[in-house]
Amino acid sequence: MTSSPDADVAQRPAAVPQLESLTSMRFFAALVVVVHHAGWMATSSHAAYDVLEIGYIGVSFFFVLSGFVLTWSLSLTRTTRRFYWLRFARIWPLHAVTAAYAGLVLANQFWVPGAAGITAIFTCAHAFVTSKHTYYGLNGVSWSLGCEAFFYLLFPFAVRLLLGRSRRLLWTVVAVDVVAIAVIPWAFYTIGGPNGWAAQHSDWVFFINPAFRFGEFLLGVALGCLFRDGWRPSLPLGFGVFAATATTGVVAWLAVAHGIRTPRPYYAAAVVPWFGLIIAAASANDVTRRPSMLRSPTLVFLGEASFALYLTHQIVQRSFNWETIGSVRPGPSAVAFGCYLAVVIAVAAAAHRLFERPVERALRRLPVGSRPPTERIVPPATAVAALTQSVTVEDPGAAQRLTTRP
Repeated sequence: MTSSPDADVAQRPAAVPQLESLTSMRFFAALVVVVHHAGWMATSSHAAYDVLEIGYIGVSFFFVLSGFVLTWSLSLTRTTRRFYWLRFARIWPLHAVTAAYAGLVLANQFWVPGAAGITAIFTCAHAFVTSKHTYYGLNGVSWSLGCEAFFYLLFPFAVRLLLGRSRRLLWTVVAVDVVAIAVIPWAFYTIGGPNGWAAQHSDWVFFINPAFRFGEFLLGVALGCLFRDGWRPSLPLGFGVFAATATTGVVAWLAVAHGIRTPRPYYAAAVVPWFGLIIAAASANDVTRRPSMLRSPTLVFLGEASFALYLTHQIVQRSFNWETIGSVRPGPSAVAFGCYLAVVIAVAAAAHRLFERPVERALRRLPVGSRPPTERIVPPATAVAALTQSVTVEDPGAAQRLTTRP
């Protein structure tokens, strides 16, 4: 996810631009998850349900995007403590408020675990708990924040290992990572069989489990390192969108026409490389300032509010009987779904503007991790070499400005 400006972001060279298209894409990824959870309001078609079911893939896009954006926007002067604080400021306040609201106001609509489960939720450790009542507890969609918190914890170490490495090594990481996403579940299913522990707990092992989902985040980090090194995809954004759509179409066709539901990790392994291409191609368009509708102010704002959209959409969904809208008797209705979608986007925009953004800015202004200087995320020599490689591609003079910066 993208971050708001602060003092140490301002210390990045001007040659490292903001990637507005990626911000806009966050809105579409969040919208896919919203439709996945609430699309049943619009239809009673079983075929449509099979298509809606695969909307969970929007979270995979978020994970790849998160690794890429954090790597691209990495500030060379930021300490590890400062990085952790900024990530806390980004995700925790709204997570805490929505979780508390779900538990206190809508307790009859959400699972409310015991004291240990609630503690895990508020410390973003609940994705490591194998009980559904905990990882889907309170505001159920927050399980992914447990994954993100784990990714943030490992990011300084991962980027330290990868930034500035050869392209051959980075492409090897990308290839091994994508293969592992498919092979690891296959190995567990083959060795343990349908009655094995992994198969019986596949919803957690291969969907919730932060250690397994780290592969998608690591893919984004590796591609981000390649992008900083000057690599740009030869295939255009449109091809990536087409390939991801075609892959999803095949998965949907198998489910609708043949009743074959592709296991989640296999679908992810097939589509996340195209997500990586989409992210890198859109970023290349932004870096070169090619015309793009994705940089429109409206879409960028909706992208900025996408985190609020993600965290509030089930709360809005369960706060009202939407099926009573647009129908004489309760039932699926396109009007009901349209009203719900309009309301949830409005609620997300208000939550972002009135709470999420001002609270994050207030927390970012606190000098946590800024002084005294401690170990940087990336050692200075490695960081300067890595960023010098990337900025010279876009601005030959930026390398000199970087090396002479106090």
